[in-house]
This record gives sequence, C-alpha cells and structure tokens, in this order.
Amino acid sequence: MPNYELSNKAEKDIGGILDYSYREFGEKTALEYYLSLKGTFELLSEQPQIGRKIEHIRTGYFRHEHARHTIFYSLKEGDILIIRVLHESMDFERHL
Repeated sequence: MPNYELSNKAEKDIGGILDYSYREFGEKTALEYYLSLKGTFELLSEQPQIGRKIEHIRTGYFRHEHARHTIFYSLKEGDILIIRVLHESMDFERHL
C-alpha cells in the first residue's frame, strides 16, 4: 500500500491551519478538518492520478483541492510527498 510523507513546509502549513481552525471554530471543528486532510492524503497516496498536473508551475508537481485548501504533491518512489497545503487565497506560485 502506498504511503505519503509530509515536507517540513507542509507540516508547518498544517500546524497553521489547525491553529487557525482551533481559534476560529473550536477544537471539534479543528480536529474534524485535520482528520479530513489526513484522509485526503491517504486517498492521494492510493490514487495519485486524481490530482491535476501543474507542469506550468513546477515540473513533477500535482494539485488537489480539499475544501478551501489546495494540496500540492509529487510522486516519490511509488509514494507521494505532500509539498504544501495552501489556502485558496494564496499565490501558489510564490509559495511553491
């Protein structure tokens, strides 16, 4: 079964998302959103082709939308590497 790995920046992105969600929406909602992100990472590791290629931004990168965030990832020896998890309002090219 394929796996996923988080880059350091992706870990920081998720931490920021959880902090914001906790402050704005409470512990229950923050936990639910974290679990939904984790479920999406697992889905992407099993079916990486569901993401869209973004060769025009970065060679070998894919993107997949999840709620108000976009997950950027690449393939790595049969697994995937989650590169960033960015809010839809962010300038993706600047942050990749």
